[in-house]
Amino acid sequence: MSSEAIAIIIAASIGAFGTIVVGLITLIVSLRQMSKKNADDHGIVQSQLSGIKEDVSEIKNDVKSVDVRIDSHIMWHVDNPSKESIS
Repeated sequence: MSSEAIAIIIAASIGAFGTIVVGLITLIVSLRQMSKKNADDHGIVQSQLSGIKEDVSEIKNDVKSVDVRIDSHIMWHVDNPSKESIS
């Protein structure tokens, strides 16, 4: 093989290797950015879920309160039946 052919092969190999290295560096940088974005998103979602948990807890307490009042009201009707009958 001539020295020109060897020079071309070496130059092409260096070019291919450089392209692979640049591609890998780009991939690593992208993965790090995606990982940070993912962690940030998880923090936001966790915060929103905490707010929802508090809201659900408040609603649960309100429902329990209404449940007790309805039970008391129904018992009042049982203890004080109306003179009018339902036809």
